[in-house]
Amino acid sequence: MAFKFTKAELKTRTDLIEGLRRTQDAFSTAQETDTENLSERLDEFLTVLRDAEEFRDSTASRLREEYEEKSERWMESEKGESVGEMVDTWENADFSDVDTEDPTTLELEDYAEVLEDLPTEVE
Repeated sequence: MAFKFTKAELKTRTDLIEGLRRTQDAFSTAQETDTENLSERLDEFLTVLRDAEEFRDSTASRLREEYEEKSERWMESEKGESVGEMVDTWENADFSDVDTEDPTTLELEDYAEVLEDLPTEVE
């Protein structure tokens, strides 16, 4: 078992990063110039954010399962510890709930960067 992403996972990750950036930019633009469509732009962003959360959860779960199938000796090796850190990083990636109470003043975190910074293989 290789602790790296498949081509499909890499594509999904790239698509989600692009989607987060695109919808966040559309939301920010709506805050400045198109407040009539602000709720719609926020909903679009939140949809992509939920997809990113689901991807994070399923990826972390897959990595954890593969990691736990290894022997204790392997887990204690240098590579095992590196993989364990990778798994922990995915499990703890923060996609905090967005407070949507007042969209006109909402400042969205750069969730695309959070996703982009997550490792896709053990170095």
